[in-house]
Amino acid sequence: VYIHTIKTEKNSDDCVTLSVHCGSGVYIRALARDLGIALGCGGYLLKLKRVTSEPFQLTDSVKMTTLAGLSPERCRQLLLPVETVVQTLPAITLPEKNVYQLGNGMPLLQQMRSDADTVRVLSPAGKFAGLAKYQDGYYCPLYFLSWTRQELNP
Repeated sequence: VYIHTIKTEKNSDDCVTLSVHCGSGVYIRALARDLGIALGCGGYLLKLKRVTSEPFQLTDSVKMTTLAGLSPERCRQLLLPVETVVQTLPAITLPEKNVYQLGNGMPLLQQMRSDADTVRVLSPAGKFAGLAKYQDGYYCPLYFLSWTRQELNP
């Protein structure tokens, strides 16, 4: 884990507000505990606010109270595509038959392998279908969207 910077934002007699820029895997509650131990006074969190978790920014978010006042159509426009969460994973494009095969829970024998163990699976049209993991010469389904669960032999 990496902590790039720690800045003191506010400091009072018994409370310090910190801004921490860190990589994934850092437990901020453990950091507060460890800082308290190092200072000899104990430490814990009163509040935690994550402002960035790539690719998401707090400034791009919409409050639930704001959403409650919007039309269903406007709410849909504000939603990000589900694949935004996994956009950093490498993608493989498969024929529809193979997308349905994985979507129905069946592993796919695959000679060609991505450099990554987990990949995004795309349809021939580039539509996100789900995630698969490469194991022992097969792509095995991890999570697939419901549209991929169709009959293989209609």
